[in-house]
Amino acid sequence: MDYKTAGVDIEAGYRSVELMKKYVKETARPEVLGGIGGFSGAFSLAKMKDMEKPTLVSGTDGVGTKLKLAFLMDKHDTVGIDCVAMCVNDIACAGGEPLFFLDYIACGKNFPEKIATIVKGVSEGCLQAGAALIGGETAEMPGFYPEDEYDLAGFAVGIVDEKNLITGEQIKPGDTLLGIASSGVHSNGFSLVRKVFDMTKESLATYYEELGTTLGEGDEKITGLVQTDHTQGISASVVFCRDTAGISYFYDRAAGFGCHVVFLQAAGCIFIKGLSYGPLRGLVVKVID
Repeated sequence: MDYKTAGVDIEAGYRSVELMKKYVKETARPEVLGGIGGFSGAFSLAKMKDMEKPTLVSGTDGVGTKLKLAFLMDKHDTVGIDCVAMCVNDIACAGGEPLFFLDYIACGKNFPEKIATIVKGVSEGCLQAGAALIGGETAEMPGFYPEDEYDLAGFAVGIVDEKNLITGEQIKPGDTLLGIASSGVHSNGFSLVRKVFDMTKESLATYYEELGTTLGEGDEKITGLVQTDHTQGISASVVFCRDTAGISYFYDRAAGFGCHVVFLQAAGCIFIKGLSYGPLRGLVVKVID
């Protein structure tokens, strides 16, 4: 009896690492110490000494049941972007700059090419966020997951000078709430989406006038990454909503506080009072009182 007989292919694991190395390498930042394959990832904080009070901020999340869509469509190169975005967007909401990311892939059977494709998406998300992919874990778990299914999660760590940390404590009546319209469902609420729509290969190929695309193409839209311009001090309270449900929630809360609410479309570039708001993907936010 050995691992392979038990359903864990160690050689496939080695092969996965070799295939993903080129994608991981693309995300490297000067602060990254060492390479892929170690027991842990190392990241130098020497450059952060110029901050008055450097503060680490972190976020963790997963793709969730949207993965069921990836399984049906046999498309695995973009869910990694969703995974990164769900984590680094939370860091951006605190005013932080994403520094590095680690992923966790659990699967029923390790197909090296599929695993590498997933990590390719994770790496693309890291590139968009400006974060380094400094490590991760691929766990082959036979008998726990079906052979053709997997789960994907991760966590990110960022940094912000404590004086620029967005906590919401300064929100007051009369403040303006900016709600950025979503370009799609992204990775939020897919348990509900899968109840509203019958998720089959046939239904995913069905064109919906309301969506302006097929159900599969509409649901597959990746989560946009919110990027703050860290060369500018953020001195106003801003809430980033990743989906329409979030906008509705914060609208109700804001109205209760007597705040002014402005909704911005995610497409194109909008200028209000000299402030630039670009598309949700690669968004640059500059907020000065």
